[in-house]
Amino acid sequence: IGIRDPVSVPMHAGREQPEPERRLSPYQAPDTPLIPHEKPSHPVPADAPLRTWNDCGVVAGDIQSRERRVNPLYRHQEDLRHALGQLMVKEDDLLWNIEVLSRDLRPFNPGVQGSDSSDTLFLHMIMDAREGIIAYDTDLRCILWNTFMEQLTGIPAADVLGRREFEMVPALRDAAANLLLVQALSGKTVESSDISCHIPVSGKQAWVRLILSALRDSKESVIGVICIVQDTTARKVMEYALQTTILQLMESEEKYRSVFNAKNDPLILIDTAGRTILDLNNATSDLYGYTREEFFSLPLTSLFTEPEKYYALLDRQAPGIRLFRQRKKDGTIFPADISYAYFELKSRLVLILSIRDLSAAYQTADALRLANTKLNLLIGVTRHDVINNLTVLMGYNDLMQHTVKDSKSLEMLKKVESALQAVHRQIEFTREYYNLGVKSPVWQNICETSTRAYSQFITTIAFTCDTQDLEIYADPLLEKVFYNLFDNAIRHGESITRINIYCVREGPDLLLIFGDDGEGILPENKERIFTRGFGKHTGLGLFLTREILAITRVEITETGEFEKGARFELRIPAGLYRFVDSGNLLKMSGSETMNLRA
Repeated sequence: IGIRDPVSVPMHAGREQPEPERRLSPYQAPDTPLIPHEKPSHPVPADAPLRTWNDCGVVAGDIQSRERRVNPLYRHQEDLRHALGQLMVKEDDLLWNIEVLSRDLRPFNPGVQGSDSSDTLFLHMIMDAREGIIAYDTDLRCILWNTFMEQLTGIPAADVLGRREFEMVPALRDAAANLLLVQALSGKTVESSDISCHIPVSGKQAWVRLILSALRDSKESVIGVICIVQDTTARKVMEYALQTTILQLMESEEKYRSVFNAKNDPLILIDTAGRTILDLNNATSDLYGYTREEFFSLPLTSLFTEPEKYYALLDRQAPGIRLFRQRKKDGTIFPADISYAYFELKSRLVLILSIRDLSAAYQTADALRLANTKLNLLIGVTRHDVINNLTVLMGYNDLMQHTVKDSKSLEMLKKVESALQAVHRQIEFTREYYNLGVKSPVWQNICETSTRAYSQFITTIAFTCDTQDLEIYADPLLEKVFYNLFDNAIRHGESITRINIYCVREGPDLLLIFGDDGEGILPENKERIFTRGFGKHTGLGLFLTREILAITRVEITETGEFEKGARFELRIPAGLYRFVDSGNLLKMSGSETMNLRA
C-alpha cells in the first residue's frame, strides 16, 4: 500500500523510497482520499552508522574522554527515541488507511482482515451463512462467493471471482435472472420465483430463489449488487410429495365416493361420541325422503320408531344385524334390516349402518301367506268333499259285501275297501299339515313341545327330556315333528323300552338328539326313510318332518347303530337356539360338559 505525504513524497518507515505503483482495490472508488501524515521532525540520516553498546564504553579517570564519548551516545539515544515515536505514528497511519480502503469492502472481501473482533465475526457470519451470498460490482463481475454457494454448486470461489454474472450457472441466466441484476443496480430490491437450475460442474439439479438488492457504500452510492440465494429444493420436493399425496387422496376419495354412492343399500356414517351424521350416500336420501343437507341437521332418533333401540345400538360397539322399524320423512313406517359395524376414523369411533328396506319382502311374504291361506282353504273344502264322497263309497261297498255271495266278488270288494281306507288315511293326514309354512317361526321350548307330542300316545315306553330350558326357532308344526319321531319309534322299535332327548355342542351348532334303545334302522335305509312314500304306513311322516325342519334350516339325519337303537340328530345352526336360564350345562361329544348361555 502506498502512502503519500502532503507534498506527494512516497514515504516508508521515515525513509525516502522510489514511488511504488499505485495499486488500489478495484472495488474502491479511485477518488477515495488517503489519510495524510506528518513527516518526522528529526529524520534519521540515511548514512548514519550502526552503533553498538561497545562504542559507549567508559575508561576510569579519563573524564574528558568519557564526556566526549557519553554526549554523542545521549544524542544518538535521543535520535533513536524520536525515530521510534515516528515509527509508531506511521503504524497508526497505516492501520487507519487500511480501515479506509476496506471500509466498504470488508463485508464482501474474505481476503481483508478486520481491525477488531467484531469485523472478523461479521466476515465469518457472511462466509458461514446458511444461505448463498453473492456480490457483484457495477460491471456485474463476481466479487464474493460464500461457502454455502461452494457447497450448493460444487464450484470453489476461486473459479468464480472476477467472472461475469451467472457465467458458471447458465440456467440462472436462461431464467432471465440477469435482468433482475440490472433492476437491482438501479436501486430496486427484486425477488425471483423458484428457478430450476442444472449445475454443469456437479451435475446437480436444484431449485433456488433469488433476492437481489443494490450494494451501497458509506455515502449510499451504488457500488454493486448483493444477491441472496435460497436453496428451495427440499421445499419443492415436499411440495411435490404433498401435491402427489393430495392427488392420491382426491383419487382415493373419489373412488370411495363412487363406491359409497353406487351402493344400492343406504349407508350412514355416525359419530358415536357426538351422535351426529358424518356422511351418507344417495340411496339414503332416496329411501327416507330427506335431502343431504336436512340429514346433517336431523336428530337420528327421528328415523327410529323405537329410539331406545337406537341408543342401545350406539352403546353396543359390536357388529351385528337387527330388525328395526324406520320412519320416513312423510311419516311412513317400514321394516328395515340394519347391518351395523364400528371402526375408527381420525381417532374417533364411527358407526356405519347398512339399511335394507324389507317393505317389498314383507309385502311378498304377506302375499304368499295370503295365497297359501286361500289355497289351504280350497284344499280344506276339497278335502271335506272328497272325504264325504269316500264315506259314501265305503258305505256302498259295505252294503255290496253283505249282498254279494260270490267269493271272487267279495274278494274284489275287500280290495276296494282297503284302497278306499288308504285314500281316507292320506287325506286325513294332509289335514294335519295344511298350515305348513303359513305361520311365522317362533321360539319353542323343546321339553314342553316334545312332552305334548308324547302325551298323545298310550304306551309304557319311558320318556325323558334333558334339555330343560332349551328353545329353538322353528315352524309352529315342530310338535308334529316330535309326534312323527315318537310314532316311528313306537311302530318300528319293537323291543324299545325308553326314549331320551338331550343336546350336545358341536362347534357353533347345537345337536338335538332323539334316541331310543329299540331295534334301530338298517344302514341302507338311513337316508331312504326320509323320502316320500317309503315305509309301511303312509310314507309321509319322516318326509314331512324333514320339510318342517328345513323351513328354519334345521337338518335331520339318522346316526344310530342297527340292533342298538335309532338316533335322530337335529343340527340347529348358531342363532336359532337359546337357553333362557344361563345355568344349564350341555353334554359335549365326549365326557366334557360346557355352559352354553342364551
